[in-house]
Amino acid sequence: MQGFVKRALAVAAGVVFVRLILEETGAPSWLVSVFGVTWLYLLVPFYFAIKVARSSETRPYVTLAKMSGSFVLVAASMVGVTYSLSSLFGFSAYRFTVEGGGVIGEGITPVQGYIVMPLSNFGLVALIGLVAAAVIGPIVLWMFRRYRALN
Repeated sequence: MQGFVKRALAVAAGVVFVRLILEETGAPSWLVSVFGVTWLYLLVPFYFAIKVARSSETRPYVTLAKMSGSFVLVAASMVGVTYSLSSLFGFSAYRFTVEGGGVIGEGITPVQGYIVMPLSNFGLVALIGLVAAAVIGPIVLWMFRRYRALN
C-alpha cells in the first residue's frame, strides 16, 4: 500500500511545482486554481479507498486512515515549504502577499516569513485535508465494500 501513497505524493509534488510556475508566469487565476493541492484532498481518498477495498487488508479502515493521514501531512508540508520559499525568493503571486494571507510585504519579520506563517498555513491545510479524508475515504470504502458484498 505504501506505493500508492508514494504515487499520490508524486502527483502532489507535481501539482505544487506546476502551480508555482503558473503563478510566477502570470497565468490566469482560473487556471492556477485548477492546480491546487486542495483538490487532491478530495480526490485521493477515493483512490485510496478503492485500492484498500480491492486488497485483502484485515483492517481496511486503519490502513485507509494511515494512508490518507500520511498523504495529507506530507502534501500539506509541501505547501508550507512554498511559503518559506516565497519569503526567501520573493515570489510575486497574490497568495504569497500579506493581503493574500502570505509572507511577502511590510511588517513581516524573517521568523514570521520562514517559520510562523508557513507553520500556521501547514496547520490549516492539514486540518482541512484530514477532515476531508476522514469523511470521504471511509464513506467510499464502505460503499465499495458493500457493493462488492452484494455482487
